[in-house]
Amino acid sequence: MNRKQAQLARAARGLDSEQSYATFDESVMSAAKSQAAAVVAEAEKQAQALYESLAAPLRTDPVKACRAEAETRLARTEAAQRQKNREKLLHYRGELVNALFAEAAEDVEAYTASDEYLRDMDARLAAWADKAGAHSKVYVRRADEARLAPLAQKHIPGCAVAVDRTIRMGGFKLETGHVRYDVTLDWIAREQREAFLGRCGLRVE
Repeated sequence: MNRKQAQLARAARGLDSEQSYATFDESVMSAAKSQAAAVVAEAEKQAQALYESLAAPLRTDPVKACRAEAETRLARTEAAQRQKNREKLLHYRGELVNALFAEAAEDVEAYTASDEYLRDMDARLAAWADKAGAHSKVYVRRADEARLAPLAQKHIPGCAVAVDRTIRMGGFKLETGHVRYDVTLDWIAREQREAFLGRCGLRVE
C-alpha cells in the first residue's frame, strides 16, 4: 500500500468513528440553524414594514388632515385672488398712464412740426458729432428724413441717413462702429413713463 492509499484508509476509518460523525452532524445542524435564523429575521423585518405601511393611515389624525387640506385650499384661493387683483391693477394702471401720455403725445406731435424742433435737433446733432467716426450712420423716422438729413450731413460729413421704422415720435439714432446711440423722443418718453410710475407709486410688482 502506498502513502496515498494509507492516508485514504485513515480518513475512512476516521469517518466511521462516532466522534467524527457527531462533530460533522453538529457542524451541519449549526449551519442549518444559522441559515434558518437569518430567514426568520428577514421575514419578520418584511412583515413589520408591511404592517407599518398598512397601519400608518389608521394612525393619522383625521382632524389634522382636514385642517391641512383646508389650509392648502385657502392658500390656493388667496394666491388666485392676488393674481386677479394684480391683473386688475395692471389694467387700470395702463389705462391711466395711457390717457396721461396720450395728451403728451399730442404735444410732442405739435412740437416736432415746429421750427423749435429743428433747432433742437440741429443742436443735438452738433453735440453728438464728436461720437461719430468713419462710416457713421444716422437713423430718423420717415417724416423727418427730408428735414434732418441735411442737418446730420452738416455736422457729421459723409454720414449715411436711413429711415428707422421703430422711431415714431422723433429724434435720431447715431450708429458708429458697433455702437448705436439712442437720441430719440421715443426713448425719452419711455424713461419719463418709468419715472412717472415710480414717483406716483403705480408700479405693480
